[in-house]
Amino acid sequence: MISILMIPSNPRDRSVWMAQEWAKRNVRIAMPHFFGFKVKGLTFLSYLIYCLFWSLFSQFDVIFCWECLPSGFIGLLIKLMKRKPLVTYIVDNTVNLRRSRSNPSPIWVKLMTWFQNLVVKNADKLIIIDDSLMPWLRSWSTRIEVIPFGVKIELFNIPSQPHDKINIMYIGGFEPHHGVHLLLEASSMFSERTDLHFYFIGPPKTINQPNITFTGWVPYTELGEYVKIADIMVVPPCPKYPYVSVITNKLMEAMASGKPIIATGIGGIPKFRDCLYIINPTTKEIADAIIDLASNAELRKKLATTAKDKAVQNFNWSKNVKKILKSIQKVPR
Repeated sequence: MISILMIPSNPRDRSVWMAQEWAKRNVRIAMPHFFGFKVKGLTFLSYLIYCLFWSLFSQFDVIFCWECLPSGFIGLLIKLMKRKPLVTYIVDNTVNLRRSRSNPSPIWVKLMTWFQNLVVKNADKLIIIDDSLMPWLRSWSTRIEVIPFGVKIELFNIPSQPHDKINIMYIGGFEPHHGVHLLLEASSMFSERTDLHFYFIGPPKTINQPNITFTGWVPYTELGEYVKIADIMVVPPCPKYPYVSVITNKLMEAMASGKPIIATGIGGIPKFRDCLYIINPTTKEIADAIIDLASNAELRKKLATTAKDKAVQNFNWSKNVKKILKSIQKVPR
């Protein structure tokens, strides 16, 4: 039986689901249960100290970390302490993601880039969500395997609910790199149209407009109940820096729901152009795409059916979790 030390990152529910799935396959999972004091400046330090101390008294064969920073760096320190192989799963360039969210100092960027490269260089294996990350990582490591993440497709197998409007829906965060501001701007162009309604699942209420509903955050297990009323999903990432939002969870979820999707051609998204309405990340192109899809039921149906098939083929949670486990088990130890 292989024993895996899993160092989670946000959102941690993915780590818990994966641990539960692997436990069914006779795999022992060790995972820290304390994630740091929720005090500015102390969260990471307290989590780091706890993980290092906790690992000294834990038995495991392999270290598995989500992302390079901070969990990958913690895993690297544990690797040096315990002489165990390190596997890191990478979704984004963590430093560039932070730069897309805020404006960290140049010193912070240089320091964190050095730490990130240190993790990439010294990991025994890198598992990446999409091959659009290859240009960044190939120069650092040849120990790379591409395995997409996945969604629990059964949560989105909910029949559509009849309604008398075209509902356009966004699910996700409010940070600039998600591009939600572009959809908000586009929605204002349709404020006089009573046949279109916009739903924002996640972002806080920012404007008062009769054709917009803000739900705030909802539990992941309830997303399907919201998605069933959607006619068009919008996934508009627009990061300032490369290797961010290469394949977002919201894209996988929208595809799994069997809905037509308007998406910006960022990272690995264009490879699914046969089932997506690909646009550039501008307000005008989003608005034009909404007009086009809203008036073309046949196109909406075609894109929705193809997207669902692609999701089942590429983003099936259960299958991809098994692939990640097999990849970890192949690492020499």
